[in-house]
Amino acid sequence: MAISIKSFEQELVNTKGKPTYFPRDINFSFSATGKELRSELTGKISKKEFRRFEPWTLACIVEVKQKTGIDVLNVIFAVTKPQKADTLFDLNFESFRRRLSFLSINNPAIKFELELNGNKVILDDKKALFHRPANEIIRTKISKRSEDNNPDYLEKAFQAFLYGKGLKVRTNERLAILGEDFYQMKGKDVGILREFPTGVFNGKISDPTSIMPTESVDLITLNKWGNLAILELKVDNSELEVISQILDYGLFFTSYRSLIAEIPEIKNTFNTKQIEKDDIFCYVVNNRFHLRFDGIMPFYSTKNKSYGFCFRKVILGETSEI
Repeated sequence: MAISIKSFEQELVNTKGKPTYFPRDINFSFSATGKELRSELTGKISKKEFRRFEPWTLACIVEVKQKTGIDVLNVIFAVTKPQKADTLFDLNFESFRRRLSFLSINNPAIKFELELNGNKVILDDKKALFHRPANEIIRTKISKRSEDNNPDYLEKAFQAFLYGKGLKVRTNERLAILGEDFYQMKGKDVGILREFPTGVFNGKISDPTSIMPTESVDLITLNKWGNLAILELKVDNSELEVISQILDYGLFFTSYRSLIAEIPEIKNTFNTKQIEKDDIFCYVVNNRFHLRFDGIMPFYSTKNKSYGFCFRKVILGETSEI
């Protein structure tokens, strides 16, 4: 039986911060009809809070539909910059703005709006999002990564294994354990890169000229069709914001693909002509995904759409009765 929008709002207040429920640092308020949602990010705002902002807001849209039958048609994302915010705030805000721009493009039935300190912030259209101005540059030199980084940490140990720790020839053959997209690639000698840095800069590469934060992509390789494959590995970490992380990577590699194709490490490891032409595959690999993950994936889905990248979900150790 459907409940009223007021009852739903009260339920959100009563359960906020409890396990499996909505986080404490996002406040939700609905219009009288329930068709407009205002989502406000509060408290200490860092990369983690920005990354959970839109997936949890989308989860709220899904849940209000399930419990009240109401379709949200307008979403306002409101952010107030803390007085003591560090320089990373603006970089993380820009990443969030680009993710929200993508969601606005990808979900035309819903109007997405963004406010910073009460002022409206313009979102990019498709052309602006994927065709960046010439002043925006990326790193052209990638430092060599070692086999071991925090090897006692399970996720890093798994990353090191897939990277080919101990192999005389560095290939991606161990990715066969991830399933069909990397199955029976042995003998093709496809290269693999580990902890590839992102980051976008204005004119020159330096901290003061940063436009976007620098991240380390777990693994980069080619799948069995020859598409550039971006892999984000999670082990025993089912946080919902992993979808924001992989979207950040998808937008970065697609928006700057021509620059990425010219990086020496990329040119020496992969077929750059194919990188510039074909879709980029973005893989989220985990042994357990958040219970709300599948519910919000339609908002992010790139199926049958032409963005230049697509998402793939890989579940490790999936078990079923036989």
